[in-house]
Amino acid sequence: MSRSGRSTLVPFAVRGPLVTTASLLLAGCTATPIIVTKPVDMPVAVSCIPASLRAEPEYPDTSLNLRAAGSPERRFQLILAGREIRIGRLSELEPIVEICR
Repeated sequence: MSRSGRSTLVPFAVRGPLVTTASLLLAGCTATPIIVTKPVDMPVAVSCIPASLRAEPEYPDTSLNLRAAGSPERRFQLILAGREIRIGRLSELEPIVEICR
């Protein structure tokens, strides 16, 4: 304390920010930032359907074609042709579905 009875020390309200600012300035002078690049494995959505997959074929046994067929024999032929096309299409799709699971 001084003769007048008051403390010659800097009050805490001024001293705290002053010390913090000085510490930050000194730390900034000595530390050099180290930039590190690390690979991060992230799942990426990938389509399991190949681009070579053909569009769905035109089936001959539609309701319109079956109604327009003149005889039961003709309807049977249309249904049989549609079934053969569906079996061929399923043989293409089943391996793809297995891969996608």
